[in-house]
Amino acid sequence: MRKLLITAAIVLIWGLTAALLRLPILANLEFIFGLTGFLILFFKDFDPEQASEEEKIRRKRWLWTFAMAMLLGVVFGSLWNSHIIEPSPYPDAPPVPHEGLLPTPAS
Repeated sequence: MRKLLITAAIVLIWGLTAALLRLPILANLEFIFGLTGFLILFFKDFDPEQASEEEKIRRKRWLWTFAMAMLLGVVFGSLWNSHIIEPSPYPDAPPVPHEGLLPTPAS
């Protein structure tokens, strides 16, 4: 139970840090952390018929913790990651097209 609480606290702090500092890379890493946790739980040998109620509850809480990490990662990473289409602060950088991410071929 202690590991779960520490992990949940780390996930919350990580997500809030990404939101306050406006660093989408932190949120993207948090999403990867949550996804990795889901994969570990998914591929771990678990038989619900032989598991006790305590093990089922513990597994469900871990799933909710990793789901929270993925949700915070998507919200603070991908949805706020709009700085890609902003103009570059460097004057010699090539212009970024605003119609789409790929330039259209010259006719």
